[in-house]
Amino acid sequence: MPAPAALSPACSAGGYAYAGLMGARPVVGIASTISSAVAPRVGIGHVAGWVGVGGPKEGPGGKDEWVQVGLSSLPGGRVHLYYEQKAPGVGLRLVDLGASFDGAAPRLAVRQVPLRPSWWRVYVDGRPVAPPLRLVGSAAGLTPVATGESWQPLGAGTGCNTFAFRFRRVRIVDRGARSWVRFETGWKLENAPYAVERRTDGFTALFLAAA
Repeated sequence: MPAPAALSPACSAGGYAYAGLMGARPVVGIASTISSAVAPRVGIGHVAGWVGVGGPKEGPGGKDEWVQVGLSSLPGGRVHLYYEQKAPGVGLRLVDLGASFDGAAPRLAVRQVPLRPSWWRVYVDGRPVAPPLRLVGSAAGLTPVATGESWQPLGAGTGCNTFAFRFRRVRIVDRGARSWVRFETGWKLENAPYAVERRTDGFTALFLAAA
């Protein structure tokens, strides 16, 4: 169970910290039901639990490129839905899908648009919530990721942000396929004090208090 943390070098250094899973191969879709098992505690920065494709240096010429959708929380704020796109020529686009998020567990997905290679859609409970988003050179698919994250400014000098995001029924779609299949893990992302706890129906990404 997440708990307030004493000052930790891993947190006070700032930057991004992750607890999640990265796929073993490029895909054209990823989905998961995501919920916040406990209320996040954010001193500074933000926390998020999301699914998406792409990442640093996955775009053309080694540029950063991705699209993700998830739950996020700021200091003193409620958990809300958002999506984010990073692509050459676009920069970073962050869209808030509603601060009135009521705490239910939405089914979130990112999937390539059929017959439109390199264009992607973001879905919440099966409904598209964004226009087609272009990720240049992504026709063959991109790396799928399902993760929790915490971000704090460099040198913030504060305690750790805490979260516990539940990921259920994580599924992917391979290029040329129509059906969703079970997510196949390639790498585990774990930056202490954040960790992944496996479950039969998925996993929990969470803050682990020091013993």
